[in-house]
Amino acid sequence: MSRTHTHVMAEGEFPARLDALSDMRRFVEIQCHAWGIPQSSSWALVLACDEICSNIIRHGYRHREGETIHLAITFDGRTCSVIIRDTAPPFNPVRVPRAELLRAPSGHGLDIANRLAQLDYHPKRGRRRENITRISVPGGEEA
Repeated sequence: MSRTHTHVMAEGEFPARLDALSDMRRFVEIQCHAWGIPQSSSWALVLACDEICSNIIRHGYRHREGETIHLAITFDGRTCSVIIRDTAPPFNPVRVPRAELLRAPSGHGLDIANRLAQLDYHPKRGRRRENITRISVPGGEEA
């Protein structure tokens, strides 16, 4: 199947609550399907996004009311990415050593997310502190 997308994007703002995770997963799934992303890549993206957002809610925001998570999903014809923005205290999901994740009673989801997708993390400092986590999977024909 030939794709003509050069770069497309969809965005959504979600309450940072565990009961909103299903809406976040559905948002990513719908966009992946609309853009013809292979099922295996879509599944990996949804699972990794769910794990990162769950950790932001539980450990970053600590279930505080009124917080939000911003998702932007992009597709450039080859790679599909979800960009997650939050204002919780910084935590880099990429830099936790795998052995430490596997030793802990929890944290296995981060290991899975790191193995399923390419994760990139960039904290933004200054007046508007913001964490930006990018999760990327192959989305093109050779995926």
